[in-house]
Amino acid sequence: AQMRFSNNGTSWGSWVAYATSASWTLASSDGTKTVYVQYQDGLGNVQTITTQTDTIGLDTTAPTGTVNINSGAACTASTSATLTLSATDTSCSGMTNAQMRFSNDGTNWGSWISYATSASWTLTSVDGTKTVYVQYKDSLGNAQAITTQTDTIGLDTAAPTTTVTIANTYYSPSTWVAASTINGTATNDSGCGTLSSVQVE
Repeated sequence: AQMRFSNNGTSWGSWVAYATSASWTLASSDGTKTVYVQYQDGLGNVQTITTQTDTIGLDTTAPTGTVNINSGAACTASTSATLTLSATDTSCSGMTNAQMRFSNDGTNWGSWISYATSASWTLTSVDGTKTVYVQYKDSLGNAQAITTQTDTIGLDTAAPTTTVTIANTYYSPSTWVAASTINGTATNDSGCGTLSSVQVE
């Protein structure tokens, strides 16, 4: 007996000896694929070509998604960050059992973890602009390009620099007055955030 296969029921591969297993290449575009098989006995009796089929979904597309650090804040004073995640996969595997991982440089990555809409992450410690990368992977192993989804935030752990001068060059109870002038400057050295208040004691 022999058998042959087709992806459309019209164009067929060559007849091969009957076996209980065979390799076959599906058509390349994502979506539902149908494989047809036709059997022929040693006398040349051939099965109807549409009798035996099976279908499977082909999914070669990675999920797509976004990452948001600390709800979109421009600056933070802590290296501990909360990431808000959103990803979708319109192919047949969907987001069931999908995974994600994170990086601070796009090269060194944390371990793959189950996909969730929120995650904790630690930024690098030096003040300045921080970039967090996210990569999503579906259950079939289709992974998103590693530089596709990022977000940035400014890390500011440094106190402002201040200088203060008092107009009076000396103090005595008879000359000190409440209206003596105090001059000063305050600079936010990190370049992230703004000075919200100045307190003089």
